[in-house]
Amino acid sequence: MNNYPARASAIILSWLGVGLAGCNQTTPNTERATAPPVAADTTAQPLAPAPALIPDTINWMAPRRDPAGPADTTLLIDGQRYRLLLTAVPDSSRKLTYTPQYNAESGGPADSTRLEAPDVVTGVDMVLRFTLLDAQNKTVFRRELRKKDFNGVVAEDILVPSEPQLPALLGYVEALKGFAFQQTFFIPDTDVGSYAVLLLGLDGRLRELAYSNSLAVDRTDCEPRLAPNGRALLTCTQLLVPGRKPISLQKPAAQTVLARFLSDTTLLVVYAYGTYRYTQDEAGGRSMEFVEPPRMRTVPNAFVLNLQGQPLASFRYNGYTNELGYSVPRHYLPQTSTYYLLDEARGLRLLNKRQPTSPQEIRFRQMARFTAPQRPREVQFRLQGTSVSFDFYVDPDRPEQIRYRKVSGE
Repeated sequence: MNNYPARASAIILSWLGVGLAGCNQTTPNTERATAPPVAADTTAQPLAPAPALIPDTINWMAPRRDPAGPADTTLLIDGQRYRLLLTAVPDSSRKLTYTPQYNAESGGPADSTRLEAPDVVTGVDMVLRFTLLDAQNKTVFRRELRKKDFNGVVAEDILVPSEPQLPALLGYVEALKGFAFQQTFFIPDTDVGSYAVLLLGLDGRLRELAYSNSLAVDRTDCEPRLAPNGRALLTCTQLLVPGRKPISLQKPAAQTVLARFLSDTTLLVVYAYGTYRYTQDEAGGRSMEFVEPPRMRTVPNAFVLNLQGQPLASFRYNGYTNELGYSVPRHYLPQTSTYYLLDEARGLRLLNKRQPTSPQEIRFRQMARFTAPQRPREVQFRLQGTSVSFDFYVDPDRPEQIRYRKVSGE
């Protein structure tokens, strides 16, 4: 579930025909990044040619696999060499149980003939051990975490049966003076699960522990990541910066579609406004559907933020998909330092990394249809829509002049 802590039980029941109950909660004691209403930019303006600088080849919005997480890592911090050891083991001496409380609003009707009694979820405890050694092999700290430490962050029907997974080191965050980790939890033999992000200080103290993302259903197009300049940590639900409380990126009555850095000073966050509601078909069956209120369908839902969570620009973007997880079709072109976001009903949304406060929209009707040959300076890239692909041809010297063609579905 996109907004913690939607229950795994509800996901499973949705597959059985009962439906998925959405949940929108915000982590307590966090500052919310809010955006005042800003009129959506729907008119394409000529783009100034990118400055004649060395092409910026770093694509900070590129999807990547979840980090594997080595168990033994050597790091250099403030000129000192350290060794970080990670282990994750089950503790079968501590049995755990959890009884889901189903009802008509959170997973199934209480008098359901299919649910004679709530299932009891069982599992065993685990021990996550973090050990930091200095250059002389002396222990700097040793920290242990158990499942109870993740209560309130990971849903219990996922947490209790989950098997221990090795923490994945995201990196040492110099600005926060701590080690950032991603921790995975999932119900064995399913894709129902959650990610959490935790931050350990150089003294081993647990500085931050927060829900990050869903493993599949309503997963945000995001991976936890350090800012390019190391001044912030994106957890997918929060932005952690020094000297401030965590900045919440979540909104009430909305799911987070995408959260990714654009540059070392900006990030893009996209939302789907709405909530899950019960619907009933002609046969009397009930299911859950995500419903967007009509009044929200033209409201800006994409925001360029600075590292303080303040909005720099906003626009309306409807080009995302949600198939067991949200996805924004996009491409980064180093020659123009620009991200291209596809909306197959409208065209392209352009975000120049060097001018992120001025997003541009180029409608299909403003583009020329591609006719061979490809011009000497044109750069070609392909973006996949829901049923058809698009090839785009961009001249870096005239980035607002884009040619395109549709390609048969692949």
